Amino acid sequence: MRAMVSVVVGARTRRRLGRGDMARISIGSRAERARGHQLYRDVMQTPIVFLHGGGLAAVSWTPHMSLLGDEGPVLALDLPAHGAQRHRRWTTMDDAADDVAGALRERGLDRVHVVGFSLGADVALRVIARHPAMVDAAVLTGISTSPVPWWERVLDVMSWPVMAMPLTHRLLARGMRLPDDVRRAHLASTGPVRIGDYSRLSRQVLAGVSLDGGELASARVLALAGQRESAHCRRSAVMLARRMTEAGLESEAAFVPRAGHSWPLSSPATVADIVRAWIDRPGVVDPRLVRYAART
Repeated sequence: MRAMVSVVVGARTRRRLGRGDMARISIGSRAERARGHQLYRDVMQTPIVFLHGGGLAAVSWTPHMSLLGDEGPVLALDLPAHGAQRHRRWTTMDDAADDVAGALRERGLDRVHVVGFSLGADVALRVIARHPAMVDAAVLTGISTSPVPWWERVLDVMSWPVMAMPLTHRLLARGMRLPDDVRRAHLASTGPVRIGDYSRLSRQVLAGVSLDGGELASARVLALAGQRESAHCRRSAVMLARRMTEAGLESEAAFVPRAGHSWPLSSPATVADIVRAWIDRPGVVDPRLVRYAART
């Protein structure tokens, strides 16, 4: 197979590009695009891998990838049942994590940084646990590490048929405040998650992703939640950081001021700054974040 042809999009280059140019900056073979990957290649530094949220696709990370192109190779993957992988059945978080690890090894990538949002953060956590030598630094936001209340699960079941509707898919893309060009690319690249896949992944998210195995990893983990996000997601970020710290790993929990669950989609520059600080300067958290301080 021909290697993917890519362009380097660093921070300086990005300032010279208008939003209309964003759809043209990734060039790849048809086979590569069909496998659901977007890659911007730079010098051989540790790659940054992006994992998208539920109902989204790899293309939702396009602005973030362009801003972080000067950090090294940047790769976004479509998870099973999403984007170019929409034909693949969603099974379990662990299977999705193994798929991600396999896709990275296929490209000769044995050590990476990971940025995960929502479902992508949950999957990233299982990559860290199941493939402990693979992840160097991780920035995870919107994770779910414990079961939600029963009534939230009941409401979720009632939403399954609605979530599988094309109209809902379009409305959600608009509600997540994606940039116009990214929203159009997202809607063109994927349809709504099929109801069977959505019901399985939703049950798994609401049950809380397992933290088992995370103590064996060597990753530095920054666990984030929007300050206006649900108490469940805020507690999950704290729980993850606490478990990692107890295992002797470097981890922090922090909150994004005035932000809800989908803040990464509408604030790519903020995401890029947070990721750059955590990757480039171990132990350093972007000063705009509100760090969690445990009560003593």
